[in-house]
Amino acid sequence: MKFKILLKIFSNYILNITLLVIIYFMLFTTGCCTLSNYNKIADLMDEISQLHIKYRELQENHADLYTKVTTDYAKFDTSIQDLQNKVFSLNDSLNNKLNNDKFISSSSIYGRAYGDYLAKKYELAYSGFESFINKYPNDVQAAEAQFYMNECLKMFDKNDHDSANKKNNN
Repeated sequence: MKFKILLKIFSNYILNITLLVIIYFMLFTTGCCTLSNYNKIADLMDEISQLHIKYRELQENHADLYTKVTTDYAKFDTSIQDLQNKVFSLNDSLNNKLNNDKFISSSSIYGRAYGDYLAKKYELAYSGFESFINKYPNDVQAAEAQFYMNECLKMFDKNDHDSANKKNNN
């Protein structure tokens, strides 16, 4: 009987120890999991903090770039304005030189008339060749200018004929 009581006490003692071991194991495991989750949360918070820092740096870089682009655009716009003014000034001085007879060469008058002829601006070409012949009747290109004047007249007749046909067809 004493043996049974001792056995019962011993088995209860072993059972209690086993239960304690299981409880400690469970507490240890949950503690590890909790510590693991805590570490993960801490790591995520560190990453979020780093992302906030990088975001602020990007905002500062964006502001710097915006300032630089705005400044460069203003300089570029000013440069374009200056270039446009220079082009207009050069164009005006060129027009003044071309309108002044002493600066007009025979080849420039002939060249403009021939350019008008090639562009099929026959009226302008005719008057250009006529001006050329009037100013430089003895020039080497005077015969060619006369030839192109006749070609312009043919194109006038052709255009008048084509216009008349169109009117008749309508």
